[in-house]
Formats: sequence, structure tokens, C-alpha cells
Amino acid sequence: MVEQFINDELHSIVGISDRTICQYVHALARKSKNPSELLEKLREAGDFPINSAIQDFAARLMDKMPKQTVAARNRGPTAAELRAQEMSRLNNSVQALEEPGRSRNIRRRQESSGSEDEAPKKAQAQAQAQVSDSDESDIEAIEGKLDEDIKERDALAARLRKKDKEKTRNIAEKKRESNRNATSSIDKIREESRRQYLAKRKDDKLEELKAIVDDDETLFRNEKLTKRERQDMEYRRKVLEYATKHENAQEIMKIKRYHVPSGDKGIPQNVVDEQETIYHGGDGAKWEHEQLLNAIGAGSKKAPKTEDFELLLDEQIDFIQAIQMPGSNEEMAEKKAKNEFEERKKTIEETRKSLPVYAFRDAFIEAVKEHQVLIIEGETGSGKTTQLPQYLYEAGFCSDGKRIGCTQPRRVAAMSVASRVADEVGCKLGSKVGYSIRFEDCTSEKTVLKYMTDGMLLREFLNEPDLSSYSDLQSKIFEPTPPNSRKVVLATNIAETSVTIDGISYVIDPGFSKQNSFDARSGVEHLHVVTISKAAANQRAGRAGRTGPGKCFRLYTAWAFKHELEEQPIPEIQRTNLGNVVLMLKSLGIHDLVHFDFLDPPPQETLVIALEQLYALGALNHRGELTKLGRRMAEFPCDPCMSKMIIASEKYECSEEILTICAMLSCNAAVFYRPKAMVIHADSARKGFWSPAGDHITLMNVYNKWKESGYSQQWCMENFVQHRTMKRARDVRDQLVGLLERVEIELKTSTDTVNIRKAITAGYFYNVSKLDNTGHYKTVKHKHTTHPHPNSCLFEETPRWVVYYELVFTSKEFMREMSEIESSWLLEVAPHYYKGRELEDSTNKKMPKQRGKSAKDLER
Repeated sequence: MVEQFINDELHSIVGISDRTICQYVHALARKSKNPSELLEKLREAGDFPINSAIQDFAARLMDKMPKQTVAARNRGPTAAELRAQEMSRLNNSVQALEEPGRSRNIRRRQESSGSEDEAPKKAQAQAQAQVSDSDESDIEAIEGKLDEDIKERDALAARLRKKDKEKTRNIAEKKRESNRNATSSIDKIREESRRQYLAKRKDDKLEELKAIVDDDETLFRNEKLTKRERQDMEYRRKVLEYATKHENAQEIMKIKRYHVPSGDKGIPQNVVDEQETIYHGGDGAKWEHEQLLNAIGAGSKKAPKTEDFELLLDEQIDFIQAIQMPGSNEEMAEKKAKNEFEERKKTIEETRKSLPVYAFRDAFIEAVKEHQVLIIEGETGSGKTTQLPQYLYEAGFCSDGKRIGCTQPRRVAAMSVASRVADEVGCKLGSKVGYSIRFEDCTSEKTVLKYMTDGMLLREFLNEPDLSSYSDLQSKIFEPTPPNSRKVVLATNIAETSVTIDGISYVIDPGFSKQNSFDARSGVEHLHVVTISKAAANQRAGRAGRTGPGKCFRLYTAWAFKHELEEQPIPEIQRTNLGNVVLMLKSLGIHDLVHFDFLDPPPQETLVIALEQLYALGALNHRGELTKLGRRMAEFPCDPCMSKMIIASEKYECSEEILTICAMLSCNAAVFYRPKAMVIHADSARKGFWSPAGDHITLMNVYNKWKESGYSQQWCMENFVQHRTMKRARDVRDQLVGLLERVEIELKTSTDTVNIRKAITAGYFYNVSKLDNTGHYKTVKHKHTTHPHPNSCLFEETPRWVVYYELVFTSKEFMREMSEIESSWLLEVAPHYYKGRELEDSTNKKMPKQRGKSAKDLER
């Protein structure tokens, strides 16, 4: 067959092949008279690089084409066909023109006929011309629709850029307006800050005096003291008693004070509700907090809060001086605070100068001025990430309104490094120094040093292709270690790069890590435990002693390090799903992905499958160009399937519910937790949210109930829900709402779970499994065996058709977050991807009729 020949040749020449592309090339060949004309049409289409291989392909293709075609009846499109099917219909209609047998018969009739056949010939020519005109008009119509979509896409991009400019201008106007009242605002802030400082200082001094009185009662109760010492002890006790009564008097006044009755004021209640301390993480976090207090001695009333006392002799005790309080001497307090700031600044400056990179500061600045691209290599902990951007800033590279961007491989790395640099610069995080990660932007119009993940830098290109504004809370692990205690950090390979934790002296490296890998054929992500590389081992060793001496203990032999570990780990681009990467590159105007100069080229098969997936989602047209839908999808920092689901919610009028589901799915963390002592209660609470429709609606129910409770942490504890996960989901949802308005989609709500599940299926129609006769789920396209996740609310229900969020391989390949659907929905949301015969349900088929046996047959 000709199409099979086209398919094989295109795959070998350009590395990509598709049924629609083959039909498109086949149609061009039918309209061409010779190889040169075909080459010209391919050149005009702009889809293929014209080289010797393509020229040879065009010549061989024209040799295989029939020499003459006749008119055939053109089939019209059905109502259910989409744009992609219109192209398929067109190619099918053109294919029907070439029937070798009929062509030979017509040739014989033409050869044997005389001048009396002039009229039939004219009629035949007219019919052929009509068919040709019809085909060309259909092609023009389809091309016109594509061109119109491209115009709408460009108009959308222009509106998005305009919104960004208006937002920037509004920020500048607000800044000018705020500067007018700067003096009065600063005075108010200074006054409020002073009030807070004095209140805190009063509490500290009261605790200090209380600790001294406790020591008097404990240590010197039975000691023989002088008269002056006994007077001092009594004086301290009375001061503490009066101060405590003064504090209690304020609380009593709040409760029992008299109010003049009035018509608009109710009777005050003589009740004060005591708020119970709630710990993040439930009972486990509460136990951990208690153990920490016991470890550092804070659980004992007799232990001093911050003071450590040494052995004192009688003549050295000076209680009078110990209880002297400076009172409200503001100058002394400000001087002390200033001295502490200067001392801290001096320490930071000394640390910066002690880093190895400081010796190359001037040479680095000169090299940046002379070269457009500069590659710097340095040991771990030498100061590349924290110091080099500061050197550029201090050298004046940001004086003309430019920014300095620094990318990090991980979210936590970007946040921690930005916090460290903000301390060194001496500013608040988010002002001069900030960070930008997925669903979290801690920057302002003042930001000049911006740390971000690699994906966020790519996203910057969407609204600023030339990056004209550049130049080339924290996690608990970064909190100070409590006194008299030791910090132990259990970390995955996320802590290998760019994360500096002060005071880490010892690192234990087991030599393993969990690594994600994506199987392009089955669409399954595998989480494997693999040995690390030598580069990763060196990075782990570099975590120890970054701010002081340290050691790394490796739980493997030196021989294994030299002979069993690879030099470098497999690049992530070669083992992950490239759907989002391809969509981003297409949005940046990079169309020739096959010949794109990747630093680490991904497998060609993975790249082709990503292109096919985007085409099936409607993000690309048959010419490989980004559609308006694709441009909208690129605005969302999500997987392409999730982006399509969000945009499909506009059609089904359920965008509020879909955003909630997306936010819950994006957290990538467990929603529920199961304390060992309360497993039955936790499981019962979780089942209270279950929906017969599936896990997606269950997640939506959890969020909506939490919202109804006023985002209560107490509600989370009562229902065994992770409060931190819910807070993260709320933040993600708020950002998705802003992005939805950005792409001009109106927020609408719906209570119809069918429409919600249809919107989910519109984005994840790739991830559909069907229950077969053996009782196992298999994917519709690849017949890949999958299993419901044990935590799914549909684990014991086994519906016939399900759509799932993702496949995760642990002991088996499990479907995470699955919902029940109907097979007819697939023809509604993806008629170009599924065919009717693939969606036939054997349970709805009638048994075939069989002819029964007669009595005589039975007797035989």
C-alpha cells in the first residue's frame, strides 16, 4: 500500500510518523504531476526539511502513484466528526479516486471510442473537475480554520502580555502612592515595633526573675545566709509577686469590669475560653514536641529558661546587680540591638570572605563583562550559588533595572538559598532577594536577585521570550537547633544539591536513592530503588562541614565506589514524561523538536509519544503548530492532561469543582493519616467522605467540608486529615483561580457529578481502564494490566470503566485516584482517539442465536 510506504519512509527519515500525516502527504502526491511539484508542495507546507533523503523519497513515491484518476463519489462528513476527522474524511475521499481496475477499463474505452465519445469525455472531465474543486475547497476550509485558530492564539498571547504590563504599571503606581505617606507610616510602624519589643522584653525579664526566685527557694532554703542576702531574696520574691498580680489584674479587669448598659451592647459574659494548643501533624507531632521539651529540660519548672549557672562562691554573689532592670531606657535598648546587628553583620561578612570563591571575585566580574556565556566549575560549598549572584549585584549589573536569576533543581533548594542570601544582603525575604517556585511566588517589584526552579525559568520565557528584565518558609530543618540538643535530619536525595543546613557535622550515606522512570509505551511511572552515582556521592559528602568541620560515613566499600557506581546519574529528561516539556518548547516557538539541540537528548520514542499525546489533547494541530487551546494549557504549571481538564471545565460549567480536584491532586501528599492507636476511627472518618462516583469526588468532598468548617485545624484533627496538605491545596487552588481568570475562563459551579467526571475524562482519556472477563483491569489502548489502589473508595466496587489520575508501580501497577465513567463519554470527549469497536461492552451484547436440535436428532 502507498500509505504504508509513506509511513515507513517518514519514520526512517524524520523519525516521526502518524496516520494523519501519511494521509496528508498522500493527498499532496495525488495533486502533484512529478517529484519536483511534490517537493515544492512539501517546501510550502514547511513540515519537512528538504534534503537528499526527502528528494529520493518524493521520486519513489511518485513512481508508486497511479498515472490517472477518475471521478468518484465524495463522502460527506457526519455530525459527530471533529476537525481532525474532517482531514481523515478528506483523505479517504481522495483515496477513493484511485481504483486500478476502473482506470484500466476507462483507458480501453477511451482508446476504442471515436469522436462520438466527445460528450461523455466532457461530462467525465467536468465531474472530475467538480470533485477536484470540492477537495480543494475542503482543504481550504480546513486550512482556514487552522489559520483562524492561530490568529486567536496570537491574540490571546497579546492580551496576556498586556495584562502583565498593566500589572507591572499598577505596582509602580502603588509604590509612588505609598511613598507620599512614607513618613507617617514609618512613624506608626516604629511606634508599634517599639511597643511589641517592650512587651516581649517585659515577659523575658519576668521569666528571668521567676527563675532566680525558684533557685532561691531550691538552692538556698536551708543555707545559712547573711541578713543582707535574706533581704535581697525577700525583695525579689515580693517583686515577682507584685508583677504577677499586676498581670493577673489585667485579665480580671477584662472579665469583671463594669460596662454602662446600652441598647446596642449585650451583657458581658463572665467566661474566658481557654484555647487548647493544637500541633501540626496530630498526636505524633504533640508527642515529638513533649519529648523535645523533656530533652532540653524545658519541661521542668525548676530549670532556668535561657541561663546556665556555674558554681559561685559567697563573695561573688551579687543579687542586687542581677535584678537591676534598665526599665524604659530606649537609648540603651537601641544601642544593644544595634550592637547585635553589627556583630551579626560582621560574622556574615567574615563567612563570605572565607569562602573559596571570594578569591576569584574580581576575575569573575571581569570575565562576565567580556564573555556572553561563562561556565564556572567549583567544589561543593565553595559559594557558587550564594556568592556569584551577589557579586554581580554589587558590581552594578542591576543598575539599569535588570534582574539576576539563579535556577535550582529543587523547590526546597530555591527557598533555602534565597533565605540565606537575604540574610547576607541584609534584607527581608521577598524584597531585594526572593524566590519563585511552582504555586508560590515570594518576590516583589524590588526583587533583583531571584532564585527559582528550572521550570519557573522556562515559564518566564512565555511572557518574556528574550528575558529582557534579566541578566545571566521555611522547612523545620532550617530552624535553629534548641540548646542542649542535637539535630538529626532524615532526608531523601532532595538534600543532595544546593541545600545548606548550618551546623551539620556528620552525614551517613547509604548509597541508594529512589528514582522515577517513565515507560513511554505503557505510560507507567516506576519508582525504583537504585544505586547512586559518584557525582551524587560527592554531593552527599559535601553536605557535611559546609559551615564547619565535618565527616561523611559511606555504608559501602571503596571498591564499590570505584567500580560499581556510574560517573553521573541518568538525566531526568531521559527518564520522565516529556508532555509538559514539549508543550513549553512549542509555546516558546521551537517547532523542530526532532533536531533540537538538547544538552542530553531524550529517547526519540518518548518525544514522539509526547507529540502524539499533545495532538490528541488538541494542543497541536496536524501541522504541528500550537493551537489556542495549547496556548491556554501552557499557562498552567501542570501536566498537560490536567491543564486540558481545567479548560474542559468551561464546556461542562464546573470550573469551581475541577479547580478543587486539581488542587488536591497537585499536593502529591497523603490527605489522611492513620495513627496506630486509632486505626478504626481513622478508617471510619475517611469512609465518611467516600463517594460512589470515585476518588476525585471524594477529594472534592474533603476540601468542601474543610472549607465549611472555616479551614479549621481542629476539624482536620477530628477527621484524621493532614492540615498541612489542606493548606497547601488551598494555596494551589487560589493560584489556579488567578490563572483561570488570566486565560479568560469564567468560574462556574455545578452539583452534577456526571459533568464533573466528563471534564476529568476530557483531560485524562489516555488513562482509561476496562474490567475484562477475567476480573482484571486493562488499559483500553495498550491492554496493560492495572490494579485499583487499596486506598481507593472503589477498591471493592470494581466498576466496568474507570479513569485514573496516574499509574504508580510499587509491588504492582496501581491506579491512583480513580473514578467510574461510561464508555459513551469517551466518544463524546475524544472521538478522534477512540473508535466504537474499542468501546464495545460485551456485557451489553446479546447471545448469538443458535439452532436447536429436533427430537429425531436427539434420539440419534
